[in-house]
Amino acid sequence: KYTVFGLENLNALLSAVSAPFGPVTIPHIALPLGVSFIVFEKITYLVDIHRGIAHPAKSVTNYLNYVFLFPKLLAGPIVKYHDIEGQLERPAFRYDDFRIGMIRFLIGLGKKMLIADALSPVADAVFSSDPSGLQASTAWIGLACFTLQIYFDFSGYSDMAIGIGRIMGFRLLENFNNPYLATSFTDFWRRWHISLSSWIKEYLYIPLGGNRVPTWRIYLNLTICFMLSGFWHGASWNFVIWGALHGVMLVADRAFLLKFSSRLPYGVNVIGTLLLVMVTWVFFRCPTFPHATGFLGAMFGGSRAGFNGIVLHRDALVVMVIGTLVVIRPVLPVLGRCGFRDGLATLSWCLLLLALCMGHLAVNSFNPFLYFRF
Repeated sequence: KYTVFGLENLNALLSAVSAPFGPVTIPHIALPLGVSFIVFEKITYLVDIHRGIAHPAKSVTNYLNYVFLFPKLLAGPIVKYHDIEGQLERPAFRYDDFRIGMIRFLIGLGKKMLIADALSPVADAVFSSDPSGLQASTAWIGLACFTLQIYFDFSGYSDMAIGIGRIMGFRLLENFNNPYLATSFTDFWRRWHISLSSWIKEYLYIPLGGNRVPTWRIYLNLTICFMLSGFWHGASWNFVIWGALHGVMLVADRAFLLKFSSRLPYGVNVIGTLLLVMVTWVFFRCPTFPHATGFLGAMFGGSRAGFNGIVLHRDALVVMVIGTLVVIRPVLPVLGRCGFRDGLATLSWCLLLLALCMGHLAVNSFNPFLYFRF
């Protein structure tokens, strides 16, 4: 996964020092599906057994079921072996699991197809444009679309994985908890990709010393952990920078921001955190560092109004409003109060959501999940 990235940087170094031989090349490498998640879970298995908090799998089948359990294989959530060990050995299935799992799957499908995919064309059009020609308004609209797109795309997949796992009798842990309502970066990482942040804490941050080391070491460890989390996402300096920015903000939280923000109103903290998270998404989405810095320049340096000929269709605008409302008002508790506990109402809602998704798929091409490339 990182070979090409390493060779690109090696060749750049060789060119800079005028090395007497040409660039190093290798044939194209086909990566296994879900390699990033598989590696983390194999590490989890070995470390859990070494620590004595789990027992070796009783059969090869149980081990393979853990590593290659298909609902979470491609984009998580990352499952720790000690969390699912008992379920692998004593799988249990109830009819209620099928009902709850199907509802959760359809909610995730709706998030992906009806919200994330509807926002994708606008975000793609803006981020594929030359940043030097972007208006500030265009850049912010594109970033807002991507901010909603990545949340509904990724949380939608997690909902689908949790739903299918529930249908099969497995209880996978939650991966999102309204992250865009976070009041700080510390709070954000308790809500966003929860399985990744808990993995980093348990298998990287604590072994590096956790909170038992001097303050400067805590700050250094936080930065290292989140730089590595960025590198895990992709072999690119942009991902490393994205992770480093989150690490720096977590350090700032510990150093002074949490104390300062505790005096501010809840809404101010939420909006401030969201805006900073959106700025970091620029490095996550842009293909190169110059493109990212140019995009940031357009966001904060653009002066003229307009949208550079990029049309924000009415459908996309409606989806943005709906997506924002869903972020502000979490969907699962509301659905519970709207009749999802009643059999006939549940069936009606599910059939309607399924029909909308199938209709969308019939007239649009399918967009792969964003996290499939990781």
